Amino acid sequence: AIEAIAIYETKTNLARKSMSQTERQEKEVAENASNKRNWGSNHDESLSQQNKGHKVPGAHTAWPVNKKTYAGSLPPCNQCKSHHSGPCT
Repeated sequence: AIEAIAIYETKTNLARKSMSQTERQEKEVAENASNKRNWGSNHDESLSQQNKGHKVPGAHTAWPVNKKTYAGSLPPCNQCKSHHSGPCT
């Protein structure tokens, strides 16, 4: 059994050495392409089935109610919307 493995390894090594670099790259691309998931129409169908859960109504407001205002003494900067004195950096 060990001899058969050694023979197999030598054959594959010889075949790999005789193969050109482009042939090896094409083989790797083909192997990688067969391993990728299919994100075709099945993906769209599974998403539409998953999103059919319960819709819970909630209150949506445009602005936060508890927004804190600036309590410091620095003036607001019109360029960076921050509070500082002197030129904007």
